[in-house]
Amino acid sequence: MNWERLISFEVVLTPGLWFGWLKRAVAYLDPGSGSYILQLIIAAIVGAAFVVRMYWGKIKSFLQGLFSRKKTEE
Repeated sequence: MNWERLISFEVVLTPGLWFGWLKRAVAYLDPGSGSYILQLIIAAIVGAAFVVRMYWGKIKSFLQGLFSRKKTEE
């Protein structure tokens, strides 16, 4: 078995077994957790908007090439 396949198998299997054996989770979320999650969501949206803005020309030309009708030369 090659290393990439073994590592990917372990990455998928380990959390699945761990959460499969848990009976009950006793967890506490403090009030700061909600604001942290909100910051992560906002950062992801702003980051995605930045990437789209940086690569808009490439995205636009790709979509135009994908949906435009190609002229056949006779």
